[in-house]
Amino acid sequence: MSLEERTVGLTSYMRTLPSATRCSMVLLALGFVFGILLAMVSGNVGGAGLIENAGAGIFLVSIPAFLSAFTTVLIKRELTLRRMLFLALVCAFLYSIFYLLAVASGELYAGSMNLIFVGYGLNFILWYAIAKIVFRLKYSAFLFAILQLAYNAIFFLASRAIVLDSSPLAAVVKFYLVSGVFLLALYAIFWLINAPLKRNFGISGIDALSLFMGQWLMRSSDIEEMFDSVGQEVETTVGVLAFRGRKEKCAFIVPNVHYGPIGNLGGSEFPRLIAWMTGAKHHMQAFVFHGTATHDFNPVSTPEVEEVWKACDAALRKIKYEDARGDFAVGAKGTAKAHCLRFGNSAFIGLTRAPRTTEDVDFALGMAISERARACGVQVPIICDAHNAEMGEITRIDSGNPIGFEYMDAVAEAVGKAAGKEAVKLGTESDSFEGFEKDGIGVNGLRCAAFSFGRKKYLMLLLDGNGILPSFRRELLSLVENETGFNAEAYTTDTHSVNLVRGVLNPVGSARGREIEKRVLACAQKAIAKMEAVKVGSAVERFRIKVIGPRQSSEFIGTVNSIVAIAKIAVPAMLVATVLLVLWAATKI
Repeated sequence: MSLEERTVGLTSYMRTLPSATRCSMVLLALGFVFGILLAMVSGNVGGAGLIENAGAGIFLVSIPAFLSAFTTVLIKRELTLRRMLFLALVCAFLYSIFYLLAVASGELYAGSMNLIFVGYGLNFILWYAIAKIVFRLKYSAFLFAILQLAYNAIFFLASRAIVLDSSPLAAVVKFYLVSGVFLLALYAIFWLINAPLKRNFGISGIDALSLFMGQWLMRSSDIEEMFDSVGQEVETTVGVLAFRGRKEKCAFIVPNVHYGPIGNLGGSEFPRLIAWMTGAKHHMQAFVFHGTATHDFNPVSTPEVEEVWKACDAALRKIKYEDARGDFAVGAKGTAKAHCLRFGNSAFIGLTRAPRTTEDVDFALGMAISERARACGVQVPIICDAHNAEMGEITRIDSGNPIGFEYMDAVAEAVGKAAGKEAVKLGTESDSFEGFEKDGIGVNGLRCAAFSFGRKKYLMLLLDGNGILPSFRRELLSLVENETGFNAEAYTTDTHSVNLVRGVLNPVGSARGREIEKRVLACAQKAIAKMEAVKVGSAVERFRIKVIGPRQSSEFIGTVNSIVAIAKIAVPAMLVATVLLVLWAATKI
């Protein structure tokens, strides 16, 4: 696996939590089963009835867990009960295991009851770490961790299910002493994680993780301040191809920035924002495509969209519309294809390797492809990465990659074949696909453009998504082409705004495929029905924008992977050493 794939793989641990009701039922069941198991391992099965043993388990495990969750939510209303109940359930399960181990090993290990304190110490740091990092309770995390420890200690000392060798006062001292030792170990782990990022970027790894979790759970954009502190300014381009007819008025906009990294951060929502600005300012329907840019060109914050829009606005203002005569052709070389829509001296060219993985193309390589198109006679080439086949691989086409030369040759062939000068007609339609964010389609929805170049017919289907499943793309295009008689191709914006619920890979077609197909077909048919003669104009503008940057991206990914590699060995070793130290110290009290 590549460094990028290993880093992205860390997000596979993100899961949707069960409901509060389900967590509550499992927590009660845990206490019920624990009480029975505790009676069995302690040899007291016949001393009390089933219900009494189960009740003792609920009293010892479930009730303090419920109190910890409810108290936290009452004090911090922004926290959801579902999340706090799940955390309480995990902790209850953990110390249930230590309860049972302590009782079961009584005849084998004289200090076995000290395992109970180890369990509470681990629970303390787990509660503290989750509250601090995941729920971003910067100062109150310690308070809530102490509070849940107090609840557990009170119910433990009040219960008769387990009898300690020490006095209640000594037990309380052990509770908090052991938790303090584990807290020191936790801060040692924090230091281990923080040190590499502090040295390389001047940022805290724990703070970065906390801010990332804030985005994932609450769509907080606070982490953009951290991106801004390590970002760099670059100069890039935006290409605009505009159409104007009696009724039709639209623009194809291709900024060479990347619509990431995730959620509502950086450039993830740029397709929606740029489309909205174009409509509000110029009263045009905007098709915002994915340019030739990789994650290196992720904007550091959403406000950077203003820099893109200034360039778009300048391009739209300078465009001079002319009667459109042109042609459409597809060029192929090796695994690469280029779809060329030519309009006089301008051309819109979409790059794809579908059904093979079609991922990001480096900006420098994109510029080289543009120059190849110019050498073939196109004065204003606008290059778009179709990004229309998502195979689950994290790939990119950089300078020197043989696929880059295949793209160049495919572009040259497509431009050469698109030499006709037929009258051009265009019809457009859109569908918002509201409510499909969890299913891979962002808020910019679908844009359909139907072209005719004499006898040649072409349908462009632009989805605001993070790639398309190759199998779904094949079915979708087959349906549309059979029903309309047009040649068709699907494009996506590669927006990362949809990559929250299903992880960082959430391609179109992974859910609700049949419904999407029907709506795409209906949208395409409406676009065809609206076709009319149009005039065309084009322009390319340069602009500067602050992005995360190529050096920072590669160095950050390498640093994160190094931290993970070290932590896999160091963290378990530190925890084992802490447990042994705690067991030794507990026997001295």
